Amino acid sequence: MRFVHALRHQGQQIRIRVHENAQAYTVWAWLPGVHKGEIEVGLDGNRVRIVAGARFDHAQHVSPDVIQRERYVGKRTRVLSLPRTLDSAGARAQFHRGLLELTLPKAGLPPRLVPVA
Repeated sequence: MRFVHALRHQGQQIRIRVHENAQAYTVWAWLPGVHKGEIEVGLDGNRVRIVAGARFDHAQHVSPDVIQRERYVGKRTRVLSLPRTLDSAGARAQFHRGLLELTLPKAGLPPRLVPVA
C-alpha cells in the first residue's frame, strides 16, 4: 500500500507555502515518501531550488515460487524566485515527517533610520 501511495504523489509538483516577515522568508515544502538524505536545496541570489529524490521497492508473494516486484526511482524539482536576495550563509533547513521547512534570511536589509533627539 505504501508503494501505491508514494507513486500517486510522484507525478505531482512539490507543493510549497511561503511566508515573509521583515528579516526572512519561511518556505514549507511537502515531500511525502521522501527520505531526508534524498533532498537537495540550492540557493542562488533570490532563487531557491528544491530537488527531492525517491526510491520505492515493493515485493509481493504471488505464489510460493513467484515474487512480484515493483521499483520506482525518480526525482522532482521545484524552483521558485523570491522578491529579495537571500543570505545563504544564514539559511536553515529542517525535515520532519515529509515536511521540509526552510528559513531563508534576506540579504542586504535596508538601512535603519536612527531618530535624532
